[in-house]
Amino acid sequence: MLPAEKKHYRKGLTLGLTLAETFSIVVFILLLACAVLLRFEQFQRDTAEAQRDTARVDLQITREMLSPESSSWGNADAWYEYARQLRDTVETLAERAAAAESERDRAVLRAAEADSLLADNGVGDEVLDRAARLASERDSLQRAASESERRMHEAAALKDSLAERLAEVEQVAEQLGDEVAGRGGLTAEEAEEIVEQAARAAGLRDSLEAARRTIGTLDRELRSTRELMMMDQDSLIDSLRAGLDESRFREDTLRSRVWDAERERDDAVGRAEYREAQLEQLSRGTGVDPPPCWLDAEGNPEYVFRIELTDRGMRIFNIAPRHRITGDPEAAGHAAEIEEGREYSPAEFLRVTQPFHALGVSRTEAFGAMGCRFWIRPVDATGDRKEVFQERQRALWRRFWFRW
Repeated sequence: MLPAEKKHYRKGLTLGLTLAETFSIVVFILLLACAVLLRFEQFQRDTAEAQRDTARVDLQITREMLSPESSSWGNADAWYEYARQLRDTVETLAERAAAAESERDRAVLRAAEADSLLADNGVGDEVLDRAARLASERDSLQRAASESERRMHEAAALKDSLAERLAEVEQVAEQLGDEVAGRGGLTAEEAEEIVEQAARAAGLRDSLEAARRTIGTLDRELRSTRELMMMDQDSLIDSLRAGLDESRFREDTLRSRVWDAERERDDAVGRAEYREAQLEQLSRGTGVDPPPCWLDAEGNPEYVFRIELTDRGMRIFNIAPRHRITGDPEAAGHAAEIEEGREYSPAEFLRVTQPFHALGVSRTEAFGAMGCRFWIRPVDATGDRKEVFQERQRALWRRFWFRW
């Protein structure tokens, strides 16, 4: 690599990337992971709702099959068809109950493992010992720095005092020199006194130089102590932060795992209990589903839409009776917002028909705690594509009730 190329070569933290670029990539990955988790949770919620609606439909069919007022018991073919549906429903519910039971057992095991792991892996003793040791070293360095600073202040005061005394001696020497020059000679006593003053001045100079050297030494020691303290303080803070962050991360991870395991356990227990209740109701031949929102004089449901199931979605046609349009303005208003004959995708179908499901559920005062459901006439136009038909049928069950 040429020197000119080295001059412009990027030197980042990781793989040639700067800190900002690396942080942006990490944030993007975290957002992508959150989106995947939210999508998976939505898929699980939709699956659970579809299973719930399917179970309710199975129970409704069973109730109608066992009801003596049903008009469908008039021929042997209907008897055979209902018996076959009952057998398939019982087998399906039994499989779902077994699966829910196994999920509950697995969730219980995971919760127990997470509880044990959380109990055994708290904040490590070595992290606590290291934090205490670093804190003690930090306090010791702070005390040493304070002592060095105090000694430096004392030496500075001594230097100022010596400088003042030296200035006084030099002033006396100048005065003596002036007197000697003015009188032209000295006596023996005067000469001895001048010598003694000069000796004292020399001693003061030596003391002043020693004090200056001491002050310089103390100043260097203080600077080195401060640098060491700041360096060790940064290291201490970084070590404490790293240890505490690691401990907090481990604790948060374990708590999250325990919470997820407990939630899965509760969900599995709830699903198992719900399936057991369904099997019990199925064996008794009783039903607990909400009634149709519209009934004619003979007690049969009146239909709000005719919906064709196609390969690309659903076509909706309004077939509500005229007296229902005027007698139920809320449902009529929601029906007017739907384009008749348009082919909606499954997602669009669920969005535009959500008001009908919410309206039926809200009518608890007239129909009881579970409200009511609007009925439709389905038409299968998917051909022999069984998977597409099943997917469209699940979407229908999430919003309406019907029978083929």
